[in-house]
Amino acid sequence: MKKIKLTWKYAFFLLLMFNLFVIIYIFWPAKDRPYLPKEELNVEGPTIHLETNKSELTGIINHFIKKKYGDQLFKYYVNLTDDLILYGNLHVFGEDVQFELHFYPEPLENGDLRLKQENMSIGNLNLPVSIIMNLISRAYEFPEWVEIKSNEKAIYLHLTQIKLENDFRIRVNEFDLEKDSISFQLFINETEDE
Repeated sequence: MKKIKLTWKYAFFLLLMFNLFVIIYIFWPAKDRPYLPKEELNVEGPTIHLETNKSELTGIINHFIKKKYGDQLFKYYVNLTDDLILYGNLHVFGEDVQFELHFYPEPLENGDLRLKQENMSIGNLNLPVSIIMNLISRAYEFPEWVEIKSNEKAIYLHLTQIKLENDFRIRVNEFDLEKDSISFQLFINETEDE
């Protein structure tokens, strides 16, 4: 058997191939589909109106994240101020880099919520927002009702698709962070009973 010597040339080409793979992985766009409301829900039945504020909703969201996704390698959490801020860290080029994404929440007609990206900071890196959102969608596990659209620089929260206990569903009525006025509606989808 002939032994292959690992010379500096082979090591250089292996390192070059690895770096190319990492760069292609980072810059290759995630598959984005155009946003379409999932299904038309019948909200004509009995409903319950819920009102909350930024502080209470921040606590609820972070409790859910910690309980459901707290065992992930990379942690993330949310803070509601005058905008919705997503904090976390990413593993980029062998280093953990902290990020901070600011979103403007927009309630949609069907009761879902779109988070439109406003500004961001990610360590000392200066990368386009779509690439950072692509990295985040690959690094973290999100609930199935969270859809990251890196080409739109937005995250869609399909709240109406969440099935709560006793067949309840939820929809957003108002999400005004400046006025600290957030309201939801709990309802039973009558079309599911038929």
